[in-house]
Amino acid sequence: YISVHPLLERLRLESDVTMQRLAESAIRRKLLARGDVLFHASELATHMYFMAKGSLEYVCAESESTRIMHAGKGEEWVSEQALWLTEWFHVGLLTTLV
Repeated sequence: YISVHPLLERLRLESDVTMQRLAESAIRRKLLARGDVLFHASELATHMYFMAKGSLEYVCAESESTRIMHAGKGEEWVSEQALWLTEWFHVGLLTTLV
């Protein structure tokens, strides 16, 4: 599932060993049920998440706008900022729909 991200796909193509090490040490599966909260606004972002199947609803706390994300539609990852920034705080609420 993580190879949908361009950087991780490139890494997979360049080095199977590195991807294997990454998978063994830095990747965990998290199962969620309908209505579960993945993160809240103002919460420190500590992980990037990949969606294998289902749908998520993101509600921005500042604008109250809503966005629905679906697996398989090019929207398989969220919270990428956690990879690049030491302090990133979520600005919305992310919950599972299906």
